Amino acid sequence: MPINHCLARLSYSIVELTTWLPWRTVLRRWQLRAPSPRHAPLDPFAQARQSRAPFIYGFSPCVVPPPVDWVRHHTVADYWFLDDPNERLSSEIADFLTNGDPPVAIGFGSMGGQRLNDDAVLAITALTLAQRRGILIGAPEAARMATGRRDILVVPYVPHHLLFPHVAVAVHHSGASATAASLRAGVPTVTIPSASTSFSGGDVSPHWEQDRRRCHVAAQRRICWQQPSSPLPTT
Repeated sequence: MPINHCLARLSYSIVELTTWLPWRTVLRRWQLRAPSPRHAPLDPFAQARQSRAPFIYGFSPCVVPPPVDWVRHHTVADYWFLDDPNERLSSEIADFLTNGDPPVAIGFGSMGGQRLNDDAVLAITALTLAQRRGILIGAPEAARMATGRRDILVVPYVPHHLLFPHVAVAVHHSGASATAASLRAGVPTVTIPSASTSFSGGDVSPHWEQDRRRCHVAAQRRICWQQPSSPLPTT
């Protein structure tokens, strides 16, 4: 096996362990209360590999092509969408969308708490300079800064798959779920990788931007064949 493949696999093991170890204590506490084995393994990933347990990945091979040396029990199954027909945008968001041009959606997912004030200032300044309306997702600091502005709506949470089809641009941290939702919606996407969430973008893959554009073009072509969207459902 080439040396670069060996180093790559070693790096995977290191990342797996650093991800798992902080949660080992949590799992241990849960196991003590549950009718299950009382031992929390040091490296469950190694155990899964040795047992050849199936690995099923919920992302698109168009966005992140699987490595050629993956074994057969590792399967890339494309993105998973669990749509709830009863789920709706809040009336506040729906009213904002219908009372002006399509806004820019800006959110940073689970990584939004690292630089709250700086991110809020950056987002609001960018929207002001671009003269665009915006919806800021999960940005509590921005709520104070945007007080009194009718062109910016700050919400604690909104399902990406419901919001993105109605925005002009989706700006997010390139996490897997946000990437899936933006590609599915067929809207222009700006990714701002943040720390460990750069699985679907950033500098992890030099071909990510080309892959994303290819999938975006495919999504746009698909949307061109769909019927015009119906009025926004609200709660």
